[in-house]
Amino acid sequence: MGIARDITEHKNAQERLRESEEKFRSLVESAPDYITLLGRDGTFLFANRFADGYDADSVLGTKLYEYLPGEGRERVRATIDEVFRTGRTATYETRGVGDGGALSWYRCAVGPVQKDGRVESVMVISNDISDR
Repeated sequence: MGIARDITEHKNAQERLRESEEKFRSLVESAPDYITLLGRDGTFLFANRFADGYDADSVLGTKLYEYLPGEGRERVRATIDEVFRTGRTATYETRGVGDGGALSWYRCAVGPVQKDGRVESVMVISNDISDR
C-alpha cells in the first residue's frame, strides 16, 4: 500500500521563491550604491561591496566605525543608535575609507530592519559624494 500526493503546487512555489531570490540578489549586487546591513554594535552583517581595494566578504564581522576617522565616529554611532532606538530612518554625511584606503566623503541613509516589531538591524545605503 502506498500514498501518493501531488506536490506540483509546492514545487511551483519553490521555483517562484528561487527566482525572486535571484532577482533580489542581482538587484542588490549591481546597485550603484554601497548597501550594508549592520548589527546593533555596528558590525557588518552584509555588504554588497566595499571600497576598491577591499573584498566585501572581508569586512563581514568587522565594525563600520573601524573605517571612519576619529572625528566622525561618534556622530555616525549616535545616528545609528537613534535608528535602533526610534525605528525611524536618518541620514548623515561622513568621511570614510574609500578606494585604495584614501578617505572619501559619503552620504548615507540608514533605515531600520524590523522583525516582530523590534529593530533587529539597520540597512545603510551609502553613496560616494567625494566629487561633489
